[in-house]
Amino acid sequence: MNVDTERLPSRSGYLAALILLGALASTWPSWWALADVWRSSETYTHGWLVAVVCVGWLWSRMKRLPVESRAPVIAWAFFVGASLVWPVAFRAQSVTGEQAAAVSVVFGALWAALGTRAMRHLALPIGFFIFALPVWSLLVPLLQSLAVNVVEVGLRLLGVPAVIEGVIIQLQAGSFSVDKGCSGVHYLIIATATAVAAASWGEIRGRRAVLLVLLAAGLALVTNWLRIWIVVVAGYLTHMQHYFIVHEHKSLGYVLSVVLLATVVLFARRLAGSEPAASTEAPREVLEAIDTRRSPPYAVAALVLTVLAIGLIAWVSPPQAGPTMAREILLPKGSGRWSGPESTQSAWHPTFVGVTSEVRGRYVSGGDVTDVYVGEYASQERGRELISYDNRLANEDWYAISDARLDEHGSASNAGVSVFRTNGEGHWAVAYVYEVGPLRTTYRPLAQVAYGLLSWWQVTPGRVIAVGYRCHDSCSEASAVLRDFSAAVPVWQLSSASN
Repeated sequence: MNVDTERLPSRSGYLAALILLGALASTWPSWWALADVWRSSETYTHGWLVAVVCVGWLWSRMKRLPVESRAPVIAWAFFVGASLVWPVAFRAQSVTGEQAAAVSVVFGALWAALGTRAMRHLALPIGFFIFALPVWSLLVPLLQSLAVNVVEVGLRLLGVPAVIEGVIIQLQAGSFSVDKGCSGVHYLIIATATAVAAASWGEIRGRRAVLLVLLAAGLALVTNWLRIWIVVVAGYLTHMQHYFIVHEHKSLGYVLSVVLLATVVLFARRLAGSEPAASTEAPREVLEAIDTRRSPPYAVAALVLTVLAIGLIAWVSPPQAGPTMAREILLPKGSGRWSGPESTQSAWHPTFVGVTSEVRGRYVSGGDVTDVYVGEYASQERGRELISYDNRLANEDWYAISDARLDEHGSASNAGVSVFRTNGEGHWAVAYVYEVGPLRTTYRPLAQVAYGLLSWWQVTPGRVIAVGYRCHDSCSEASAVLRDFSAAVPVWQLSSASN
């Protein structure tokens, strides 16, 4: 029986597959969590398709894979660095950081085992996987703001009267919210992914490839702005009675998606047709000569064992168990012109899932009222963590329109302030701080990293302290009121006592 060796991976290709499987197995919790994202998020449902494309692309490039006898030092440094970052991100419950580190472990393992020549051959298929990672969500706030600003200009050109506040577009007949799903990040992902794949398979290189990707990204943004603009104008012309307002407008998004991708493919074909054909591989005799050079067996074995050990350590060493019983959190008594605490039935409802203990209280001073919320995690684990996508400083349908620092004044010097536009309740200003062990910060990623590091050595509790203030006509007085409250009531330094 004849075997077509051109359709099978080379010896080095099988070595790469072994290393790849080892790296994937060692970081398996990240891939499991990523699959959950693909199943539950409308933004990343394409992740399954991207994964299949990456596997097929890698397999096709393993036919004749060049291997160096010794990888550069930087490859080992990159691998070791990624191997150290992943367990920290895993313990910190940072889904985005954990998954980015897992991809880096895979890339670093292959680079350290096979060398730079092989990674040049495999870099694009591995890098293509970024389109399946939720790191794109970091762009959502920027894209939301950009979309609102562009749509505002379009409405002015048409003479449509609108008031813009944060991500809210207010018309006379009603309002529109440019929420996260309207940011256009899904359009951006699928358009740029299509452009990258088309550039590679169409052998479009250099400036033409960059031009194609930038063009796809630009078209994606314009498509999303057009979609929002059409819906808002339809609402204005029909006094909020159009089909897109009363029933649904997802169908409009689907149609525009098809047009967008067809346009990207069309531009790719035009650019590919104008580019001279060139070979994508080194001459066969050169690849065969390189392929006969083997990586030292002991280096490969050490690499595989190290990668597997990383995952084993992170897997069998969960964060040290802390107390799980609720503790009584004691709010300080009011002083100066502030009285309290007293019970509260405020419209402000922060949400922190799985807290061990929480308490709320109200303080009053004349016409000024502040509500205090404290949530404490005695220990953290998946689904029960201080920093999480499910946790919010304000109601789900409230939108942050500004963020600032609470001016340094006594114990409140580390607090931040966010102003939220509410749904029928005007505006609220919320001062807050996160505590992780000895660290006090308003920066969520820093709190996650601190927990990921500290939890290896000791039980690390986490806590959020937030003070809400319902603004009057505007929030210009909010910072002054919150500073005055913080100076009189030491709410930022709380004591706890066991029940």
